[in-house]
Amino acid sequence: MPLSVGPIPAFSSTFSSPSATRGFWFQSPVPCIITGVRVPDESLQGVQCVEIDRLASAPPAYPATIAPTQLFFANNQPSANILPTNILVNAGDFIGVLGACGTATMNNSYGATGAFNSTILGQPVVLTRFLTQFNLSTTGGNQLCSSEVAGSFGRVEVYVSPAGPGVATATPYGAGCYNQFASFYENFGTAASFDLSNSGFSMLPSGSGYTVLPALAPYLPPSGTATNLALGDDTETSVALSGPLTIPGGTTSALQVCSNGFVSVAAGNGTSFSPAPASLLSNPQTAWYTWHDFNPGAAGSGLVKFEEVAGVAYVTWDGVFDFATTTPNTMQFQFTLATGMVTIVYGTMSAAGSSFLVGYSPGGASLDPGNRDISATVPGSFTLSGLGSEGPALALGASARPITGTSINLVTSNIPTGTALGATLLGLTQFNPGIDLGIIGMPGCAKYTDGSVSILILVGGATATVPFNIPNVPAYVGIHVFAESAMFSSGLNALGVIASNGLDLGVGNS
Repeated sequence: MPLSVGPIPAFSSTFSSPSATRGFWFQSPVPCIITGVRVPDESLQGVQCVEIDRLASAPPAYPATIAPTQLFFANNQPSANILPTNILVNAGDFIGVLGACGTATMNNSYGATGAFNSTILGQPVVLTRFLTQFNLSTTGGNQLCSSEVAGSFGRVEVYVSPAGPGVATATPYGAGCYNQFASFYENFGTAASFDLSNSGFSMLPSGSGYTVLPALAPYLPPSGTATNLALGDDTETSVALSGPLTIPGGTTSALQVCSNGFVSVAAGNGTSFSPAPASLLSNPQTAWYTWHDFNPGAAGSGLVKFEEVAGVAYVTWDGVFDFATTTPNTMQFQFTLATGMVTIVYGTMSAAGSSFLVGYSPGGASLDPGNRDISATVPGSFTLSGLGSEGPALALGASARPITGTSINLVTSNIPTGTALGATLLGLTQFNPGIDLGIIGMPGCAKYTDGSVSILILVGGATATVPFNIPNVPAYVGIHVFAESAMFSSGLNALGVIASNGLDLGVGNS
């Protein structure tokens, strides 16, 4: 078992973290089969955790993220062992590798910083630091990932062999429906990249979540009787509402206003001046954010003001300075008491000072939806789920490649709670791109196969398997079977059915 993704950088240090795992990504220059992986265990933990992912593209620079497709995961395995795998990699595929030793704490084997020049089967390849801000062992992996060229290299040994003719393949294509997230955010990284001046968005209640769309109300300049909230640097205060405001999961009769650009339903989210997506997603109180280091207490700064007009509560940053600048920012949060609609509108923003983080999250821990370009998506709309109904889209994968003379499982995952019945569809005709199913009441879903054979599934949880037997018949080598799953899951669209991605099963003899 030759080490063919190699060399990797020499060991330099161990990075230990309860919530971060490191590795590397590459774009394969040749087809190959990953036959094994192992994490160097310089910290003598005795166990390792490894994940291999397929990526739709080169992963973006942190803090932007990409959602991977998990191809292999092994947890709490002896660190002395090379863990066997059987993963086909095509030339041009983007592959991410994550691994560390330990369980509650990820002990990452670090090498030199920067991208590293290596080879695969003698062909040059660049290995670049790959990271996730999650504990691979305790989460089961398959979390949002990023790249960071300048960071230390996460060392994982990867063993490969050539991919010859007749190699079996199991290749997903298209996308399932629906990704459901209760939160959203755009992390601008720097103030200069903030691009929402003189724009805005509204959030309309939609059951337990919101539909987000372009602003339905304009900025209203504060009246002469608006209340000065007397906020200083990194401070907060509570304002009473004249009636209850409907929010996901209940109502509130007051708002907690922080000088640093966020409004919560109650105290508890703090007054930090450092915007952080992880905090937005885990703060205990429901909140709406334009998080930035503002300082309304600076000499000459405008004020944060509050008033109610015709059943709408307005919280306005009226020319408030950034911390350590004299550049004003004007923005407004609007809360419509009767309907629960929330609107955030911007006047002229400074694009100076510290970074900006814009978004919303219900109270408590919610899943990370990844960085959203608000200015690109809000000309349309998107929907947020309730906190209890979060989850990724329905997905179909294979337990192994379809080699003649073997039996594999077709595994449907991310099945919504309450689903009792579904089916896996098989056919010899592929639709890629898929056929839009919006016309039958499944908007955002697609048909990826003719589905000439349907195998019914009695669902008993979040995953379901269907056996797929490949006879030991040489003539079957080279045949492609196309698969897709559908689940009867009520409440997600008019038809009450959702669909997975497609899966291209190329039968081979090795």
